[in-house]
Amino acid sequence: MTSAINFSSINASYPVPGIDNDSQGFRDNFSAIANALSVAKTELTALQTNAVIKSTLSGTPATVNNNLLGSTISNGLYNNMSGAVYGTVTVLSASVVDVDITNGPLQIFALAGNATLRFVSWPGSNKYCKIRLHIKTTGTVAVPVGTVISGVAITGTSGQFSCSSTTLTAGMVVAVNGGLSGVGIGSITSYSNSTSYRISTTNGSTTFTLTTIDGAAIVTGAGTTTGLTFTLGNIFPTLGTENGGVLVYATGFPSLALSPTGKYKVIDVWSFDDGANVYVSYIGEF
Repeated sequence: MTSAINFSSINASYPVPGIDNDSQGFRDNFSAIANALSVAKTELTALQTNAVIKSTLSGTPATVNNNLLGSTISNGLYNNMSGAVYGTVTVLSASVVDVDITNGPLQIFALAGNATLRFVSWPGSNKYCKIRLHIKTTGTVAVPVGTVISGVAITGTSGQFSCSSTTLTAGMVVAVNGGLSGVGIGSITSYSNSTSYRISTTNGSTTFTLTTIDGAAIVTGAGTTTGLTFTLGNIFPTLGTENGGVLVYATGFPSLALSPTGKYKVIDVWSFDDGANVYVSYIGEF
């Protein structure tokens, strides 16, 4: 911007030395100087309010947060830039936890239960935003991985089961091993030895419904489960987004069942239409 300070109205040659100068000339210069200082104050205030700065302008120098309020930076060269890291956020129970996009491009969560991680605060349509998420277990899961569910029977045709009383929550992974045998046995269509399923609904202790890891319904036949072992597996977080948005997973996106050893599952999540479509890609386990 071009400064509006009018210094040309200041007569730098006044007063003239060696003569009796008219006082009006003094008043004219004082008025011009005052007007110029007033304009300078307005312009400096605007700069202090709106300019991008690297440190505080008064007192002990300190880093600052430059909020560009949606302004565009273009045609530049960047070097030695870093992204903010948010977390580790510890989630102690099965719940819905907001993953706020504005908290930073890398966010870290540690789960003690089968929480739903919901992505919120997308920046608006035609604005591309991407974050990377590191997810692991806390190592203090209420029902330890490896707990065997006893007394299991198949009670319905769509994955319904009953069991002896234990602690169950929706989202838990159940590993089924062995082969069905004996009299009065039930059936699990497409089951093969060492298959993992996910609990979609439960009363919390004695009944549960299983789906595939990806949430698809399974077909079952009522009866006993003699020959099978049902073991609680890893924590399985669920992903979601705000305002009815749709999650679009990359082809081959795997189960997010978390390792009890505390390894991170890492995913990238992005949108460009205010979260109407949220794209999810799997990076790996580290």
